[in-house]
Amino acid sequence: MNERFNELFQDDAYLNLKNGLFSYQLRRRHLRPLVSGPASERILDLGCGISPTAPPAPNVVYVDISFEALRHLSRQHPQAGFLVADASRLPFKSGAVARLLCSEVLEHLEHDERTLQEMSRILQPGGHLVITVPIHRHYYTFDDAYVGHFRRYEVRDLLRMLEACGFRIVRVRKVAAVLEKAATYVMARTFAFLAQRQSSGDAGARPGPRWWFRPYRIANTAWSYVCWLESKVTPLALATIVSMECRKAVVASSEPAAAPVSGRRAASR
Repeated sequence: MNERFNELFQDDAYLNLKNGLFSYQLRRRHLRPLVSGPASERILDLGCGISPTAPPAPNVVYVDISFEALRHLSRQHPQAGFLVADASRLPFKSGAVARLLCSEVLEHLEHDERTLQEMSRILQPGGHLVITVPIHRHYYTFDDAYVGHFRRYEVRDLLRMLEACGFRIVRVRKVAAVLEKAATYVMARTFAFLAQRQSSGDAGARPGPRWWFRPYRIANTAWSYVCWLESKVTPLALATIVSMECRKAVVASSEPAAAPVSGRRAASR
């Protein structure tokens, strides 16, 4: 995990601002309808950090490698479950999970295919997987490197990887496009500049209450709707983030079919 995140998870300003960010609001609005299901089904939100996209509920388990992130999250959503775990070595039995959500995580992992194989292992046959990832290598710029992205994906490559790990693709949808990328780039440059200024100043100084928190959230909410509208009219070739809905393939039984009650031989396929 990028060490910058562990530092940020202990920073009050970051904790107050992160979940107001337009990109998080955009993803959460897009994803929450996709992970709804019966309360009896266990749902994992894998790599959630402090910004889960599955709504908190007793059947939801928030999973992250950062103890600091989950400690903060548990104060906000005590009704959910929490688990500190490595995404490539999940402590669940095979087929133990019905629904799995993994949003903006795979690009942070050096061994992403190993994690996809592990997700396939713990999902039950027919289980539902939803992921979001940044796409198109030509969009990889400073903001990707700043937050620790190993890569941006090409859609066809990721689809092949998912199928090789035992998933059947249901649907690919656009989440964001060029305006999201441009704003993210500007914000990353701004945060890097401010962090540099702070490190060169008095490291012990702590800022007081920020009057601009509320205007910041309002502006980000408005921008998230602008980005949402843009994604609706932008072709996939120009999209910057996509969601992929998958089902774990159901392996056909190799046992011979039982004879019909009438005694007639079943027709071979």
